[in-house]
Amino acid sequence: MESLFNRLCSFISKCHNRFVSGQDYLPAQKEICVKVKHAGKLLKTLGIQRVESVEKLTVHGELNGTDIACIRKMKRLEQLNLKEARIVPGGICYQKYCHTSKNHIGKYAFEQLTNLKEIVLPDTITCIEERAFAECRNLTAVELPETLTHIEAEAFINTKLKEISIPQSVIFMGKDAIAYCPDLTSVTLKDGNKPMQWVGDAFTSCPVETFYLGRDLGFYDYCEFHDPSTLRSVTIGHIVKTVNIHFGSHIKEITCLNAQPPQFENGFNQNCTVYVPKAYYEAYWIHPFWGKMDIKPI
Repeated sequence: MESLFNRLCSFISKCHNRFVSGQDYLPAQKEICVKVKHAGKLLKTLGIQRVESVEKLTVHGELNGTDIACIRKMKRLEQLNLKEARIVPGGICYQKYCHTSKNHIGKYAFEQLTNLKEIVLPDTITCIEERAFAECRNLTAVELPETLTHIEAEAFINTKLKEISIPQSVIFMGKDAIAYCPDLTSVTLKDGNKPMQWVGDAFTSCPVETFYLGRDLGFYDYCEFHDPSTLRSVTIGHIVKTVNIHFGSHIKEITCLNAQPPQFENGFNQNCTVYVPKAYYEAYWIHPFWGKMDIKPI
C-alpha cells in the first residue's frame, strides 16, 4: 500500500510540473542527442530541466532565433555539436536586435557562454558574424566547415583556443577575428586557390608558434604578426605564389613546399633555416632572395 502511495505521489508531482511548465516533464540529463522537428521547438523538445542541466548536446534539425536563445540559457553546456543542424531565419531575437539568418552564426550568438569548451558548427554555415563566440573564455576547440567563407570581426576574441584550422573556403577574415587567445599556439590556413582578404594584424596577443600558410593573402593594410616573438616555425604551401605577411625576426625555420620559390614582399630573419623538397633545392639555392639563407633539402 505504501508503494502504491509513493507512486501516486510521484505521478501527482509530475502532473504538477507539467502544469506549471506547460510541457511534459523531462528529468535532468547531462548528455543529450536531440532531433528538432520544427525550428523554434528546441525548448519544447528538451524541457526546462534538461536545458538547465545539459553539459553535452548534439542537435539535428533546423534552428532559429528562439532555439539560439534556448542554447544561450544552457549555463552548464560544455560541448555543442551542431554538425547536422541548420540555421534558418525566424523566431525571436536571441540578443537585442539580433535575428538568425540562413546559414549564418549570427552576431553575439554564443557570446559569453563561459562554460562552453568545444563546438562543431553546422556543415552548411557560410558566415560567422561579429563577436559570435567573443568572451567564451573556456572555448578550447572549434570545428569549422568547408562551406565557411567569412569570419567577421572579433568572432573568436578572448577565447582559449589552442589551435585552429581555417578551411580553404574562407575568403575573408575581419579585424581581430581571432585575437587575445592566450593559449593559441598553432594556426593552419588550408591550401586554397582563392586569396583570403585579411583586415588588420594577424592574431593579436596570441602566442602562435607554428603557422601553415596554404594560400595567397590580400590585405586592406600592412599586416604582420602582432607579437612575432613567439613564432618559431612557418610552412608555406605548394601553391603559394606571394608571401606578404611579416613574420618578424625571431623565426628559426621555414619549410617551403612550392616548386617555384614564392615572392616575399616583407622581410624576415634571413639567418633562419629553409627546408625545401630535394627536387626543388637548386631553384631555391640559386634564387637571389632565398639563396641568402641556409637551404636544406628534405
